[in-house]
Amino acid sequence: MLKPLLNDRRLVNEDYRRRFADGSMSLTLWFDEANEILGVEIIFDLLLDEHAFRWIRNGKARYVKVDAGVEKPTRHSKQILSVQNLILPFSRLEDFKARSANLSPVWRDFILGKLTELIGS
Repeated sequence: MLKPLLNDRRLVNEDYRRRFADGSMSLTLWFDEANEILGVEIIFDLLLDEHAFRWIRNGKARYVKVDAGVEKPTRHSKQILSVQNLILPFSRLEDFKARSANLSPVWRDFILGKLTELIGS
């Protein structure tokens, strides 16, 4: 079951980002000044074969592989999202439904709508 995580205040004010995670999924929501959802990112299969669903307002929803990225000298390695869009399996929608019972119904329904849109496209 997804549970709230503490936010890292160095980068983003808690009012504009909410993060949730469990053993195999993470969810990040970004909000605008009117407290409307500005962006969504779900990482599936944490630490295994990670894939990400990402939606940003005025952009297209994407489902992509999470790549290890390129290590640079004197820098920490940072994961990146693949540029190749993949087909979102229906099982991801069902997985999110099962893990999101504790979310605000408004947020949950919004995210389920975006996942459904991507499956239907």
